[in-house]
Parts: sequence; structure tokens; C-alpha cells
Amino acid sequence: MYDEDLEDDDPFFYNVKYDSNKNIDIGDGSDEHHLHICMSSKKLMSNIESNGIHHIDGTYRITIYGFPLIVYGVTDQCGQFHPVCYMITSHETEEDFDDFYDGLIQIAEEMDLSYDPEFIMQDAQAAARSAAVNAFPNVKILMCYFHFRKNVKENCKHLMEKEAYSELQVDLK
Repeated sequence: MYDEDLEDDDPFFYNVKYDSNKNIDIGDGSDEHHLHICMSSKKLMSNIESNGIHHIDGTYRITIYGFPLIVYGVTDQCGQFHPVCYMITSHETEEDFDDFYDGLIQIAEEMDLSYDPEFIMQDAQAAARSAAVNAFPNVKILMCYFHFRKNVKENCKHLMEKEAYSELQVDLK
């Protein structure tokens, strides 16, 4: 768990829940009891105060059970990505992302870090967008170009004639 006496590079868990017996309860991954494991370090958390664009995205097939690994970080003005924290989760509902942002806000406050992103870049996932806006009402949500291109290709196929769609694919490569 987070403790101010930890070394800067020591990993810690945050946003930890407890059951009625005061045992750690990370969830079992079922639809009724979502799993959440949030982790960072002091050094990683210090990146949260950067003036860059904040990013959130999930990567899949990394964990044994196929749960997504959510990566959150900040890109600076030079385009370099600086990780802030990670979460393994069994689901990606709005409530899961609400819990993620609530925990991140709480640990940033506990560490006396300023955390109020102006921009968050993500894919087109409605649950993540809604949770970000719930946590930060004035945030501007940006869609990353990769996900934009992917969505255009997937959603325009049925709207266009075959020739026009082929030209679109050339332009989007």
C-alpha cells in the first residue's frame, strides 16, 4: 500500500477495498464482483502533474485470465509518454472507470499532487469517456488518430460503394 516512507521507485497498490472482515477484496472477476488492481510508484505518480495530454488505453491478452491492463499516462510537449499508473480490471464499464478515476484522484490528493487534466486522449469507448467527464467536468476528450482511422474504416464500409471504400482505405493507411 502507499506509504510516504516508500522509496520513489517502490511499487504500491492503491484504491484498495476491504470486505466486512477487513481483508483486502480485489474482486473475483465475475459480473457481480469486478476485479480491480491499481498500482503505481511515487516516481510514476509525479508524472500526473505534467502539463501534457493525459492518455488512457487498455491492452489485452497480457494477463493469464485475459483481463485488460489499463495504462494511464501523460505525453509531454516533446511527444514522450510518461506512465502514471496501471490497473488490471475484469470489466470496462463506466463504474469500473469511475472507480479508477476516483482512486487516482484520492491517491493524488494523499500524495499532495495536483491532478486536473485539461485533455484526456482515449479510444471511442463511451464508458471511459463518461467516467472521465464525471471526474473532470471541464476535461476535453480527444480521440487518438489510430482509433479514429480504425472506426472510420469499420463504420464506413457499409455506407460506400466498393470503389469509394477502396480509395478511403488508401487514404487511411
